[in-house]
Amino acid sequence: MNEREFISSLRETNSFIQKHRDEILPITDHRDLLLADTFLSNDEVQEILEEYETKIFQAQLPEFPEEKIFVTGSPILDNLEVERSAEYKNSGRQKLSLSENVFVVLYLDMGSIPQIDIDDGTVAPDLNEKTFQNTLQAISEFAQTHRDKEIAFVVRPHPTTLNPEQLSPLANLELPQNLKIIPAPSSTLSMQEATYAADVITSINSTENFLAPARLRQSIFLGYKGLGDNLLEKIYGRELIHTIDQHAGTKVISSPQEFISALETYSAQSREVVSAPSTTHLNATEKILDKIFD
Repeated sequence: MNEREFISSLRETNSFIQKHRDEILPITDHRDLLLADTFLSNDEVQEILEEYETKIFQAQLPEFPEEKIFVTGSPILDNLEVERSAEYKNSGRQKLSLSENVFVVLYLDMGSIPQIDIDDGTVAPDLNEKTFQNTLQAISEFAQTHRDKEIAFVVRPHPTTLNPEQLSPLANLELPQNLKIIPAPSSTLSMQEATYAADVITSINSTENFLAPARLRQSIFLGYKGLGDNLLEKIYGRELIHTIDQHAGTKVISSPQEFISALETYSAQSREVVSAPSTTHLNATEKILDKIFD
């Protein structure tokens, strides 16, 4: 299955959940299931999720034997090393010369834009540059209204970025003294250090936006009108975008003003304390291997 087929399948699954959630399994807030796999370290949540996902599968394939349905979670999440989050956070902030009290926003560059998306008019060639400048202007305004906060805008270029210089402040932009702009290429610190050092992770459509709740970090998808909004709609569709936006700790914004509002919300929230995952059950990779060789 290629990427586009996977996204199509994801859309269909999301539509199915929206239409049949009440019949499948009553849950207090069905939106929390969008990224529920990220909390499989919690035994109680794991049990609820396994029942829910099993019923979804059975509703679509009623003839399939239930004893052959196994919920494993995603192997991707096995590599997040949540149990080492404090270690990575401290290491990342030390390398960035940032103290514990600094409010850190990690900006992940999208990298090179597929030519097909430019040719069909989905995005403009300067998507990355304009998105970065809009975001930088917005966080600058946020910092100006929060002079009591130390704020860091940590910028990580994508490995495929051809022109890293486009991720630099415009010469005529005056930055408030409480805002630091810090480049953070992969040669400076690892992705684990960058993400755990951050309070908020933001990008147009990085996978790290989806993984942020698993790290107990906040996430903002940059869907500025005429820029990232077209790309996000092409990839995910409006319905799935709405579901993503409704999930706790994840926002899809369409303007610099909405970005500022998201920062207002996130910066006012108390910081989560990340606890080590439960060790009473196997991780996803071990579960898969266990069933294969059982």
